[in-house]
Amino acid sequence: MRSVLTGFGLEKTTEVPVSKYDAVIQSMRDYAKPNQPIPPAPQSQTDRELLMREIDSLCKRKNITPEVGAGILNDLYGVKARSQLSDEQLVGFRDYLAMRPSEVIKNA
Repeated sequence: MRSVLTGFGLEKTTEVPVSKYDAVIQSMRDYAKPNQPIPPAPQSQTDRELLMREIDSLCKRKNITPEVGAGILNDLYGVKARSQLSDEQLVGFRDYLAMRPSEVIKNA
């Protein structure tokens, strides 16, 4: 495409984008060149830490004491502490707590 400046007798210094999105598309292509390594996403917390916090929050909201929580862990998984669970089991424990009414959990 011809530069807008050509009509004024000025030297062309840059290409004028064909569409308003060409500059954005080109910058995305430049950013994601295959020879450049993609920087890792910063991690402030691990998924496991987030799960533990979610479980803590659920227990607090549903007034589940540590003793009741330990009993549920023992009944469901045969362990005494959440730290003994795999990541998948931890997700299952969180889901169990989230789906059960507080009264059912307290009477377990």
